[in-house]
Amino acid sequence: MNILPESYYTITYKDYDDNGNDYATQDDTTSLAVTAGTAIQGNGDGFTPIQAQGFALFGAGTIEITKADGTTPATDGSTRVYVQSLSTTTIGGGSGQTVQIYNVNTNVTIANTTAFKVVYPSLTNSQIDKRIYTVKYKFPANNTDDNVIVWNAKSTTDAFAEDNKISGYNVEGLTTVNRFENTKNVKIYGKPSTSQFTFKNHTTSTASTSGSSTTLTLTAANNDIKTGMVITGTGVSGTVTVSNVSGTTVTMSTAQTISSTTITFTEYWTGSAWSSSATTLTVDAQGVYTVPLAFYETTVSKKYYITIAAVAPTSLLSPLSGNVYDNSTPGTVQNPFYINQYADTTLTLTAAGTGVTVTSSNVTSTYTALGFPVETSSFFKVPLTITGTASSNITANRDPELEDFTNYNSNDMDWDYEFTSTTIDNSGGTKTISIVGDVFIDKYGSASTTSSLQLDNFLSLASGGGGGGQIMWEPSATGSGGFINIAKGTYDDGTYDRTNSKLVDVGVADNTSVSGNGTIYGNFYGNSVNQITLSITPGPGNTDSGTACVDGLSVTKGSLTGSGASQELTYTWAGAFDEVVTASSNAKFNVQVELDMEP
Repeated sequence: MNILPESYYTITYKDYDDNGNDYATQDDTTSLAVTAGTAIQGNGDGFTPIQAQGFALFGAGTIEITKADGTTPATDGSTRVYVQSLSTTTIGGGSGQTVQIYNVNTNVTIANTTAFKVVYPSLTNSQIDKRIYTVKYKFPANNTDDNVIVWNAKSTTDAFAEDNKISGYNVEGLTTVNRFENTKNVKIYGKPSTSQFTFKNHTTSTASTSGSSTTLTLTAANNDIKTGMVITGTGVSGTVTVSNVSGTTVTMSTAQTISSTTITFTEYWTGSAWSSSATTLTVDAQGVYTVPLAFYETTVSKKYYITIAAVAPTSLLSPLSGNVYDNSTPGTVQNPFYINQYADTTLTLTAAGTGVTVTSSNVTSTYTALGFPVETSSFFKVPLTITGTASSNITANRDPELEDFTNYNSNDMDWDYEFTSTTIDNSGGTKTISIVGDVFIDKYGSASTTSSLQLDNFLSLASGGGGGGQIMWEPSATGSGGFINIAKGTYDDGTYDRTNSKLVDVGVADNTSVSGNGTIYGNFYGNSVNQITLSITPGPGNTDSGTACVDGLSVTKGSLTGSGASQELTYTWAGAFDEVVTASSNAKFNVQVELDMEP
């Protein structure tokens, strides 16, 4: 290893404020002569005006005006010239150029077309948001593979008056816990040895008593109620705590008369345990306070619902910093906030259909909540066979899809369905069907979920025995790139509607408008998106055969990504149904791809 001396390299840097400005010296040229005046008029040609936030940052009397050689333009030749305010004017008539006026502290004399400089003060440590270094290395003639530049820097602490505020919090790791025993630390930040707050966990339930009683009955079990929590709400008098909880029955410390209302159950962190009364906590000398939240192994899902409240004269910083956000974009820090402990979750797979009796048993798979199973395990790949009987002939209009399952995207579940085969036997008095496939579970959800395969979506029964069902969009693409076309559609006729779906409902009305998006996969042979032309026709080929259930189609290019044979061209399309959709309708269209540079 060759540690380089400083003579081998040079290092320069620029400082920037939180608006991204480095406030480098700016050059300008006068557009009007000034004789013993206090207003210097710049030229504006290629000039970047002083930003309003820069003048506000440094203030009046801090930004200096000098001649190009660094000398002062002041009339007396000794006074330094500082900007007191900024204004603008228009030169060259009403449609001319807007230029900057620098109103200065003293009389100056300066000729027209004279070059001058606007010199900013340096940013102070408290004003610097970032510092960008540039390292220029002098390559010697010998091998440089093992050269190392060593940085030696000494930091110092700037004293400043810190506000007495709770500035934020941090939940270590994820804001969820699995069913096993665990401790999750929550750190609260504020002014060292000064900022004070309370740390509260609470939950609510609708509940009532039968007259005056110590028995409080909940409308539903609440796993987050704990012994020792203080009970508040309409009808509660005095200090009442939870003596015991079992299912929907809470035993209170004293008898109360409570009509059906929302009751709150609360506990406060004391520094070593939970209590029914509020305890004032103080951040330590390092400006942080840590609360260890204990989770115990459980078979039911539980949660903490935490509120951090400042104790006067301490206040909460606004906006508060933290790492638990809502679902908005970019996300708002939450206070109060949840920390969830999830029990194992189960995905239950079943089926249902009109006129079809399902004879197969439900298929279930249980795994750690929000867990990602190993792809070679039985928790990842779950075989699914659905069998059923009917009294009339069964017809499969298409293959089943993931979208045919209810709740397929509920409770954070992430899984897919791969169809294998359908076997139908209409030979006997009792008709039978067997649907074989596999479910691939990438991620288990936050709660147990039942998904039912809706047979009516893709099966029909003779003599009106089945439901409406669906057919699928069947897009294609032609051209020289070996293209694959995948598309989805959106429509709403008042009875049937789909959004960005592969499916089309049987029964959609004639003349219903439809639009959608799609992606064409293939090789576009070095053509840019502007060198690609798309056209679209109903049916499977380049010529409208009159057999498709849509017409009046249009297509618009989107973006082109990828390279070589693995490129993707997005597009949007629109049209209208030209018939009432039936199970035998043809939902096909073809996108023709023309390249300026054909292979």
